[in-house]
Amino acid sequence: MDGRGFVRPLRRRVHKVDGRVLEADVSGGGLSQLEKGDYVEHYLEGYFRPNELGEITVDTPDLMPERTSIANAEVVLRLPTNFKPAFWTHPLLGKPEEETKGDYKFLRYSLKNREARKMEDGLPWLERGVRVSFGTQTWEKVGRAVGENMRGLVDRDPFIARFAEEALAGEESTDDEATIRRVVEHVGKTVKLASGGGEFADFAGFSGAGGRSMAMRSIVEEGIGSRTFVLLTTLRELGIDADVAVAETEPFSAALNFPPHPGRFQKPLIVARLENGELWIDSDISGPPLPPGRVSPELRGRQAILSSGDIVPVPVQEQKEFDTVNIDLALDAAGTAKGKVTITLRSRDAQSLAESFNYVVGADRENMLRAVASGWLPWASVDDVALVSKESSWEVQLTATVTIPGYGSVDSKDGKTWVLPGYDPARAGTLASLWGTKIERDSSLNIDFPIQYLVTRSVKLPAGAKIEKMQPDFTRKAALVEATRQTRSEGDTLKETFSMNVTTGTIAQEDYTGFLNDVKSVDTGFLSAVRIRVKD
Repeated sequence: MDGRGFVRPLRRRVHKVDGRVLEADVSGGGLSQLEKGDYVEHYLEGYFRPNELGEITVDTPDLMPERTSIANAEVVLRLPTNFKPAFWTHPLLGKPEEETKGDYKFLRYSLKNREARKMEDGLPWLERGVRVSFGTQTWEKVGRAVGENMRGLVDRDPFIARFAEEALAGEESTDDEATIRRVVEHVGKTVKLASGGGEFADFAGFSGAGGRSMAMRSIVEEGIGSRTFVLLTTLRELGIDADVAVAETEPFSAALNFPPHPGRFQKPLIVARLENGELWIDSDISGPPLPPGRVSPELRGRQAILSSGDIVPVPVQEQKEFDTVNIDLALDAAGTAKGKVTITLRSRDAQSLAESFNYVVGADRENMLRAVASGWLPWASVDDVALVSKESSWEVQLTATVTIPGYGSVDSKDGKTWVLPGYDPARAGTLASLWGTKIERDSSLNIDFPIQYLVTRSVKLPAGAKIEKMQPDFTRKAALVEATRQTRSEGDTLKETFSMNVTTGTIAQEDYTGFLNDVKSVDTGFLSAVRIRVKD
């Protein structure tokens, strides 16, 4: 329930098969002795009134949580005839029986003789329960609450002007974009640990106290807090038109009629409006803030709500600055490959690593970097590893020397034909193992994390070896998936490029089979081996 009120348990009993009736703790627990054929009697009562904005949202309990079957279940709603909320019901409940009595209508949902259902992954969390959801909330009012919360956070302190001057110390350019870059860099150096931005989340505007002023001075002096708040306050002090857009961190619902729920928008971003367009800034992340114009990969294409109440998409930049890996190997006569790997991370992995550099040092840091290298080459032995980039950089670059025994595996009786492996599309497995575990689905599939990388691999063959069968170039462009593999021979060197771009989004249930065929095709194209013939 999204409203003001309470629910209290009145009675909880366990009716045993042999006729005994056991009293159970009403506050929870007490069900450890349940046996087949028992049933639980549980009575609760309560009331709820609309929230501070005069709205109410109701989600009935999930009738079929994991491993639960139904013999007979019923959900009855009594609603005023003039009450017109947004309504959503789980497909298993079907259409209700409707009956009108006076000024009220009764909706009766029935569920009988249902085996435990299969719990599908990749589904928005609000749609997972077998329930009825309805409410009067609107996204316009959620946006108004977000805007009121932001205005309540405003800080007025002479310290703000001094901080803005320090951020631009030595700055001669009058270009707003250059000014923003300087401010972002200065805030990143000053506020080492970001709070995550929960102060701007939509549910913060629904608290009883509402938004409360934040002290920018304390955030700067302690180096811990909301970078978004410091950036917003500083940019406005410098006369730059800036606003906050709070983005969703996962798709809310694939159902267009799903009632609005606070809690959808949680991740704050800065939107600076310049003469040549908008500039989005993602600063409340692990590690240093991203450069202006870049947002975290998992947010691209998601929806965000502005303080005006407008819902807009987070822009998807036409950029190919993915994680890049350069693998340079030499294959010896025994089939062992040795060489150097250079890894440049720009994704969420880079943010987590950059954050850990504040407190992980010495041998622990070296082991952490070894784990990163092993994540890209799980079949390699990492002999040495070193951090190349600066600790304060949003990009993390490292180099490693590796040894891969058995990289060239024998594929003939005479031992002269070897097979060189492809590359795991998901880095440590296949795309089908992530999203294709079922032949068909009963609901849409939510892809809530991206896979974006560019791997180039160069393998110098043993003296006298030649390529016997080389895989043709492969390209697949489909919904949310774009993958390319290129293979070529340059003298005694085999060169390969693997490009993967899986973006976040939702695959409709009717499109799942086509999506599954696409990811299986990508798996085949990336895993296909190259055959070589070594010197006789």
